[in-house]
Amino acid sequence: MKNKNLYIFGGKSTALEICETAILLNFYSNIYMVVPDSETKTQKNTIKESDLERIIDDMTESYFIVSMSDLKIKRDCLKLGYSLELNLVSIIHPTSLISKTAEIGEGVYLAANSIISNNAVVENNCIINYQVVIGHDSKIKENSVLNPGVVIGGNSIIGKNVLIGANSVIKQNLKISADSKIDALTYVYFDIEKTSVCTSRNIKVINI
Repeated sequence: MKNKNLYIFGGKSTALEICETAILLNFYSNIYMVVPDSETKTQKNTIKESDLERIIDDMTESYFIVSMSDLKIKRDCLKLGYSLELNLVSIIHPTSLISKTAEIGEGVYLAANSIISNNAVVENNCIINYQVVIGHDSKIKENSVLNPGVVIGGNSIIGKNVLIGANSVIKQNLKISADSKIDALTYVYFDIEKTSVCTSRNIKVINI
């Protein structure tokens, strides 16, 4: 039986969370975090990109996932992973709740206590962070990042490459178009056009 190695592109933040989840799954023989040659190694299991090809061998099943949200960096990492014939894999925390009718793509990270409701779709290379709720029949398109505590109402569409900040709420039946950014703690109750930035920082102070 072949060993199974996991290569996580990234050396901090979400990469560390993915690493901890992968350890819990107890599926991989070795777990490595892959960083650019210019970046300092911070963990014992960190390797440089230039060392990756040397470490991979034919006696091992090799998988990878990309932790970074920056689209250019993500695409470069995906290109490198595929060029080395690694298998893109999703890492799903055992405490996440996924409907039997939901669809999860490849390269997806589902963090602890995330909820994916019935008929929801999460496409490739999305990051769904802690305690995110994705309502029924909603679709999260590829490369999108939902930060902790985000709630997506039912029948909503989140376009490609969308970033939604922590504890934001997207009302049901809405469309957030591609390449948009939603600030943390924002309540969105209308459709958002492509490449928009949505924020709720217009704070009004009421003296009582």
